Amino acid sequence: MINSNEVPLMFQAQVSGRGQIQYIRNPEQSERWVDEWVEGSAIDDYIFSSKIKTKEYKITWRFISNSGQDEDIIRPVIAAKGFPFYPGASMKGAFLRACTSEQGERYCGGKLNSNDTQPGKLRFHGAYPKDATWSEQPLIDVVHPQQDWQIKNNNSHAAFIQISLYQPTLVFGISSTETLAADEWETIWNIWDKAIQRGIGSRVSAGYGQPINHPETKLVTVNLRGQGLASKLIDETGEFRPNIFKAALRGHTLRLFSSITDENTAEELTRELWGGFAGKNGAVVGQLGIAFNAINLEMGEYRYNNVSMPTYELNAGTLNILCMGASSA
Repeated sequence: MINSNEVPLMFQAQVSGRGQIQYIRNPEQSERWVDEWVEGSAIDDYIFSSKIKTKEYKITWRFISNSGQDEDIIRPVIAAKGFPFYPGASMKGAFLRACTSEQGERYCGGKLNSNDTQPGKLRFHGAYPKDATWSEQPLIDVVHPQQDWQIKNNNSHAAFIQISLYQPTLVFGISSTETLAADEWETIWNIWDKAIQRGIGSRVSAGYGQPINHPETKLVTVNLRGQGLASKLIDETGEFRPNIFKAALRGHTLRLFSSITDENTAEELTRELWGGFAGKNGAVVGQLGIAFNAINLEMGEYRYNNVSMPTYELNAGTLNILCMGASSA
């Protein structure tokens, strides 16, 4: 007979008395979930078939592909053998948005008529981490919305947990149903280069899932350096978190609009630019996003009255303000 308490949290319902990893006040649950996942995942790296063309991309901060399997918790899609995975269907959707109409029909397929479709030439196999270092980095991420508390005098605020990969190098795979020339494969990867510039996975406007280069989507580039206190994860690990830049820009945007219009209009315009939630209307995808590349970043520690606080020394970094829409023109 199996003791129900020994069932991994991954397979327990996220309800009271079972698994509730989404609450930061119960860190032991999220830590157990992660430990069980890492322990059960494959040791060897994922290897694509030799028939599949691959290309690597480095993610500058964190990456998450939301599985949507548990209520109130964002956690990765997990493939066979426990690998975190960026789904091929998501990759195809991002690729298609970067195609011309002719490229879209050739590579991704389309409708022949109301009852039939024409498959495309390409098959998208998604992405896996290049190596096992993803399991050696802190996986428990913190989501702490603070705008209402800091700007709107609302004393109610809370932190939540999500699970994401820290600075992974992802290997993407694409194959074709027919033999393609080398120059056409170059065109295909150029399309994917454009597609990934808007970020992949969840929370891309806040800096998640962003590659290093953004030649077509960047609107403004700012070189930064400085020092200060860093954020602290629930396991006491210090981390420099680039989403502070979006939070600052969003807060200043709201303040500026509030000086020239009424409160509701200011909030609506801010959501239009930076995204957010609009009550019953659900999530709003903003026109702007951020991507930060810490070129030379050192983490340290400061002690005050026997309390240890993480610090950062940013010697060089690049912040890009991105156009998240169809065109940066």
